[in-house]
Amino acid sequence: MHAFENFDDRFSCPNCQGGLPHNDFPQTCDECGFEVEVFLTREDAAEAVVRLEQDCDAITTPPGHVYGLGWVVGHTRLLLI
Repeated sequence: MHAFENFDDRFSCPNCQGGLPHNDFPQTCDECGFEVEVFLTREDAAEAVVRLEQDCDAITTPPGHVYGLGWVVGHTRLLLI
């Protein structure tokens, strides 16, 4: 986790593009339920995706760079009812 000096309240969820108005991470998207995390480096984000995908029920977004914020990853678990 790091300070988000350039956080913009127009930042959107990497899964559904729903708005994420909070400046603290991780946070959960109100629209789709994905948890959104931010990493300082691409390598950290890629390692997180590998770790998350060890769970066979995990769904992740590819790491995406948001200028001034960092590398963003969204993830959730598949829930079968």
